[in-house]
Amino acid sequence: MRSLAPILGALVFGAVTLLSSVAVAAAADSRGALSHGDLARVRTDRVDLAVDRTISPVGVAEIAAAAEQDVAAVEVAFDRRFSARPVVYVFATPDAFARALRDRFGYEEATARNLARSGGVLDPRTRAIALNWARLAGTRPITILRHELTHLAVRELVGDAAVPAWVDEGLATLAEGGSGGTFLPARSAALLALAVGALRIDALTSREAWLDLDPVALPVAYAASAEAVRLIEERLGPGGLTRALALTGRLGGFAAGFAQEADEPLAAMLARVPALVRRDAEPRPLLGGAHRPR
Repeated sequence: MRSLAPILGALVFGAVTLLSSVAVAAAADSRGALSHGDLARVRTDRVDLAVDRTISPVGVAEIAAAAEQDVAAVEVAFDRRFSARPVVYVFATPDAFARALRDRFGYEEATARNLARSGGVLDPRTRAIALNWARLAGTRPITILRHELTHLAVRELVGDAAVPAWVDEGLATLAEGGSGGTFLPARSAALLALAVGALRIDALTSREAWLDLDPVALPVAYAASAEAVRLIEERLGPGGLTRALALTGRLGGFAAGFAQEADEPLAAMLARVPALVRRDAEPRPLLGGAHRPR
């Protein structure tokens, strides 16, 4: 994947700061108290928040409103309610965020410091979300929460079954709107790389593969994963991917869940991705008759 940098660098310059959630380490076994030390508990209709007391009342209100809206949107997208109220911690500074990942969730120091550059993470073992307000305070809308809630919804469907990282990240990127304007330079590069075979989606299956990506290739990986998931949603039809994920939990892997829902192997679907991307890139005829340039 690092070899993609010379090919894609010119296309992805200017890509936005990444809100990465792929570097996940071992976590603590319990969530801990929602109100502790410098965190104040905020309970909305749908979410339990623990918010740094130094965040302004306006900021807290915006976080609460975004949480309510995003939980509702994710539940509609998956056509199911969360099995438990989502738990979201919001830390005011990168240092506080990194300390919480280390002390509250049990991350290694190096991993916690690396993740402090991101906007948020879902801790997979506790299923709690941690947000880094320093990275989010100046962004509107606050899209990272919907991204992390999508990870949570996937985890509730599949349990401990294995899900390819590109499926998990592609779904979350689509949920936050990152397949379009937000990541537009990266999406252009991703479509090109997929169409010509310079990037294979199955190369993004493991979390370790994502950790090897350099800053140029990483946004392309997000956008390519979103495109692959979009094509799978097109193949399975409305609700099909949610059903495939539910089958994943019962059958023990996404390939098995997809195969049962689609009646074809996942490998066959992925082999068609370059052709499907090229198909979608072809100019479409104008409705109502062609208008030739003069």
